[in-house]
Amino acid sequence: MEIYLSHMAVFRVVEKLGLTKAVGAGWLQYFTTVVVVLAGTTVFAVVVKMIIEKVTKVVKIGEQYCAGRKINSK
Repeated sequence: MEIYLSHMAVFRVVEKLGLTKAVGAGWLQYFTTVVVVLAGTTVFAVVVKMIIEKVTKVVKIGEQYCAGRKINSK
């Protein structure tokens, strides 16, 4: 489901930018759209992976910091 959603989101951006109609109509338009959407989805996946890795690293550092402290709960 997530793969479909990322492709659809990238397609909508490409469509709003007018890149789907920039090369005319027909098969050239179709193949251009497919290549641009696949490239955009790949870039999107790499960027999101990097963001998730950084957030995970920050959370682990925070957990280690809190584990070293004694938190008083009353």
